[in-house]
Amino acid sequence: MDKQKQILITGSSGLIGQILLNHLPSEYVITGLDITESSDKRTSVANLRNFDEINHHFANIDIVIDLAGISNLDADWNQICTNNIPVTCNTFEAAKEHNVKRIIYVSSNHVTGMYESEAPYSDIIAGNYHQIRLSKLQYIHSGSQIKPDSPYGIGKSFGESTAKYYSEKFGISIICLRIGTVNKLNKPMDIRQFATLLTHKDLIQLISKSIEAKSHVKYEIFYGVSNNKWRIWDLTESNKKISFQPKDDAEIYRNQ
Repeated sequence: MDKQKQILITGSSGLIGQILLNHLPSEYVITGLDITESSDKRTSVANLRNFDEINHHFANIDIVIDLAGISNLDADWNQICTNNIPVTCNTFEAAKEHNVKRIIYVSSNHVTGMYESEAPYSDIIAGNYHQIRLSKLQYIHSGSQIKPDSPYGIGKSFGESTAKYYSEKFGISIICLRIGTVNKLNKPMDIRQFATLLTHKDLIQLISKSIEAKSHVKYEIFYGVSNNKWRIWDLTESNKKISFQPKDDAEIYRNQ
């Protein structure tokens, strides 16, 4: 019988962390780490800015899902510099120290957010669909030039670079996921989200496929978005390399 995978979720008290704790397959042994207390007994309280405080939590862990940090697009540079960047560095270093096999780094679509100010993406985000020919749309993909739209996006692009270093220098398998929009109500809350929605069901599939990806997957960047009619991000690479096939389309909520 195969050993159960030991998974540590950093930032487990946030929205995505709670979704993962509650809905990832029961075959995994999951623990969480967050600066905020949780009613979930699997989550330990620790400050991820303090390496010595968190280091031992990574012992005997197979896979780290890194969600930790301020997930606010309006966060200023000081918050990113003093919180998100050291939290990311500590997470990767602790994973390396304890020979973690894989890190799933939860990045953000805001690493390439400035594309949304350019046509045709700006028209899609604004709901001006009549100007768009979907058959001609060139999706934004992992090889597109990064264009962060905020200090938050800059911090996430730093995390992706950190991931590349730890993958190539120390041989850790790392998958970076540029997550779209995940919200509590699990449906579009504005026009933009008809393009960017990632439903809870598709999120669980994406994370599960990343957990189970073959060992030859060393460093990848994938967009996390449902199969929305008006999505602007590429899904072919994640389908090819980890068999991610999102099932939901935000259009079902169009007239609700």
